[in-house]
Amino acid sequence: MIAINQLPISFVSSEGFKDFMKVIEPNYSIPSRGSIYYRLKMAYNQIREKLSLEISKICSFALTIDAWTSAAVKSYLIVNAHFINDEWMLGRLQLKRKIVRYSNNVFNMRTAGSLLDDITRWNSTLFMCKRLLQNRSAIAAVLADKSVIAIKKAQYLEITEQQWATMDAMIKVLQLLHIATEVLFSDKEVTISMVRPIIRGLLNFHLNINMADSLATQLFKCLKSENVTVLVFLYQNKDLIKF
Repeated sequence: MIAINQLPISFVSSEGFKDFMKVIEPNYSIPSRGSIYYRLKMAYNQIREKLSLEISKICSFALTIDAWTSAAVKSYLIVNAHFINDEWMLGRLQLKRKIVRYSNNVFNMRTAGSLLDDITRWNSTLFMCKRLLQNRSAIAAVLADKSVIAIKKAQYLEITEQQWATMDAMIKVLQLLHIATEVLFSDKEVTISMVRPIIRGLLNFHLNINMADSLATQLFKCLKSENVTVLVFLYQNKDLIKF
C-alpha cells in the first residue's frame, strides 16, 4: 500500500490505520517503520535487478525526459527508455529519477484557473469551449450581478445564444480531432502507421460538409480540412501505401 499509493512510512503508525486494522484483523501485528523501510529497500533492489536484466536484453532504445509530480506534491525529473522487444511490443523503463527543487508548473502559471485557447497547446480550444459551456449558468449569474461587474462591461462580455450554439457545434467537430490526437500520442503502441489512415478518415468522413451543418460549422470544417491537408502533404511519400 505504501509503495503503490505513495504513502509515507509513518502511515503504519497512524491511529487511523491502527483502528482500521483492529476492525479488519484484530490479531494482525502491524510492522514497525524500520521493518517497512527494510522491506521497501528489498523490493527496490529486486526491481532494480529486474530492470538491469531487461536492459541487458535490449539492443537499442530511445531516451525521453519527463516531468512528474507525486501525490505529495514533489516534483521529479525522470529519464525513460522506450524500446521494442523481441515480440514487437512497445515497452518503457524508468532509468533515473531526480527530485527537482521547483515545481515544473510553477513558472509562468496564470493566477486564474481558466482553460484558455493557446495555439501552442493541442486541443486547448476544445477544452476552453467545454469549460465555458459547463459554467454557462455561473457566467450568466456573474454578468447579471451589478455588484460584481459594471453593466457596460457585462454587455461587452455577454455571450449570445447564437455564440453558445456555435460553440456547441464546434465542440462536436473538435471532439473527434481530440480523440485522433490522443490515439497518436499513445506511448503504449507504435502510432506512425496510424497517421495516414487517421488523416484520411478525418478528411473523408469527419470533416466532410453536409447540408445539416450551420454556416459557422461549414466554415470551420473547411478551415480544419485545410490544416489536415497540410499534414497529408507532409506525410506524402511514394514509398508509402496510397490511400
